[in-house]
Amino acid sequence: MKRIIYRAWDKGNKRMLYSESFHANFYTEPNLGKCVCGVAHSISRSEPMLFTGLEDRNDKWIFEGDIVSFKYSNCKLKAQVVYDNIFCSFRLIQLDNDEQKYEIRDGRCYEVIGNIHENPDLLTFSEKEKGI
Repeated sequence: MKRIIYRAWDKGNKRMLYSESFHANFYTEPNLGKCVCGVAHSISRSEPMLFTGLEDRNDKWIFEGDIVSFKYSNCKLKAQVVYDNIFCSFRLIQLDNDEQKYEIRDGRCYEVIGNIHENPDLLTFSEKEKGI
């Protein structure tokens, strides 16, 4: 059986917890979204994020909630890693155009530059970055 690796954002203490440092059983309930059982932290204080199984070009693990940079058609883009319940796979949502979605292929094409919790500033774009 493949080992499932995850991390969770502790909202109360504002820190990332990795599955090696605590025990939890994560499962998805179709109508409720993500749920957590067996965690010392309450569900309302933790947000679980699953490991994609991929490493970026710097050998860093890529998790759901990470922000990555990559090249596509000679453009450098930033995107958020999300789990798509419809396609049952991880996907990328382009940060400056959330209508643009990409499949995650080879992790070596990407570079993890942060995540949505520890680096919320990466989610905003300057007018220069938007091309205005």
